[in-house]
Amino acid sequence: MSEPLDRLSRRDALRLIVGGLGGAALLGAGPGCVLAGPAVFGAVDPDEPPLGEAGRRLLAKAWEGLDPAACWDTHVHLVGLGVGGTGCRVAEKMRSPVNFGRYLKYLVYRRASGIRDEADADRQYVARLVGLKRDWSPKSKLLVFAFDDAHDEQGRRLPHVTDFHTPNEYARDTAAAHPDDLEWAASIHPYRADAPELLDRCVEEGARAVKWLPNAQLMDASKALCDPFYDRLVHHGIPLITHVGMEQAVEAADNQRFGNPLRFRRPLDRGVKIIMAHASSLGEDNEPPIVDPDVDDGIARKRVESFRLFMDQLFTNPDYERTLLCDLSALTQFNRCDKLAELLEATGLHDRLLYSTDYPLPAINVIVRMNALVKLGYIDDDQADAARELYAHNPLSFAFALLRRIRSKGKRFADSAFDTRRHFITG
Repeated sequence: MSEPLDRLSRRDALRLIVGGLGGAALLGAGPGCVLAGPAVFGAVDPDEPPLGEAGRRLLAKAWEGLDPAACWDTHVHLVGLGVGGTGCRVAEKMRSPVNFGRYLKYLVYRRASGIRDEADADRQYVARLVGLKRDWSPKSKLLVFAFDDAHDEQGRRLPHVTDFHTPNEYARDTAAAHPDDLEWAASIHPYRADAPELLDRCVEEGARAVKWLPNAQLMDASKALCDPFYDRLVHHGIPLITHVGMEQAVEAADNQRFGNPLRFRRPLDRGVKIIMAHASSLGEDNEPPIVDPDVDDGIARKRVESFRLFMDQLFTNPDYERTLLCDLSALTQFNRCDKLAELLEATGLHDRLLYSTDYPLPAINVIVRMNALVKLGYIDDDQADAARELYAHNPLSFAFALLRRIRSKGKRFADSAFDTRRHFITG
């Protein structure tokens, strides 16, 4: 299948498990599998068919009114297995079939990332990413993320906790090797004794931001322990990009409370510029919405949607209009897209939205369901068909064009939401 799925039947799920996720690593299934073939390997697959006319028109229309050089994809993961001394790591518990569920997730990411040979995994990941980017937009850039290990409150590393690790040095060097394509964001745990000094060094070496995933990295943003790091962020004037809401892509165990957006009032009140990823959007069709405790007064009194905490108490709060931003990554996924309407219609907030994809997630076609987007009124059938065609060619181009074309009550995301470079380069 070479398009985003509209539904996932039990038969499709079985094919996904025995064929698409693992490919040759499992039963050697061929290109008919859900995640095999051009829909996964995109612009770097030499056997890929050329982009058709409908897809070309959709992409050209998406670029109207924009300066490609000012449009950065501001949420891109850089991952590796450590091949060639990169220092990257994916946890053994993810790579072992003994842990079946996590192993399947690992196989999904591996296939979506264009990794055909684990012995060459780190190079292939970057080659795939840069190839897709150049095909999408030669003049734009991707902001790639390092990913620090979890730490305890004594500042001790806990490498066994996190599913993957990407050193700052690797992110720095990868961006330096592709200066026309990539910028980089450091990842620094605030509990580290050397966190402020490490931030100084990373900024000097060109880091444009800092990336956190508190649920997985065990960060409580509300702790005074983080204040020295917050003060250094303010000093340097670079943003903190942080996941908020429930985390599902990597293991978070019993630490989902760290994703509560209200925990970030402390750094916001200290003047830290924060980009909250995914708008704290959660929930899935036919299931109760994911909720966080409302800790606004310091104790848990009620439980409400994380999205409501984010929107009602933070993003629309005039106290934070100069420091709080929101990235749009993953919002077209089937388990998040119900939140798009409110953001599309809130045109007064669009200048504080940032285009982003959460790559490699856009290359996983089971999480984008075009029929759901049509049913919700975000796009029409013709646009959906063109988007499917574009997806088969390049998932980065697809993710960009889709966010440019979706609408609610006639409102689309403003051009300013795609003018993202300005948030990372000043002066």
